[in-house]
Amino acid sequence: MAESASPDPAFIDTRRFCEGEILGRGRVSLYWRSWLPVDDPTAVVVIAHGGLERGGRYQHVANRFAAAGFATFAIDFRGHGRSDGRTGQIPLLAEGVFVPHRPQVDTKSHDVGSG
Repeated sequence: MAESASPDPAFIDTRRFCEGEILGRGRVSLYWRSWLPVDDPTAVVVIAHGGLERGGRYQHVANRFAAAGFATFAIDFRGHGRSDGRTGQIPLLAEGVFVPHRPQVDTKSHDVGSG
């Protein structure tokens, strides 16, 4: 009998999914999710969704990152997904997310809705 293939990492249960809310500027509730690897993370990934989307849309990507050992976070921007605010509207990107400090990061971008 042939040995079965390894499961697709997108479907591996990381057993460390968390979600919650934080208060953004103007006391607007912003919804967040995290997918953490079982062991200590080797890196951190922050997923920033596109316009009229939500962070949960990238669960399949986040599961793969977590399976590879990366702590992965996604937030629903103001007015998107489960976050409060006028639907689809971010007056300033800085109001979408609050970052208390800016560590040196390597950024990769897929699409931010620009032409």
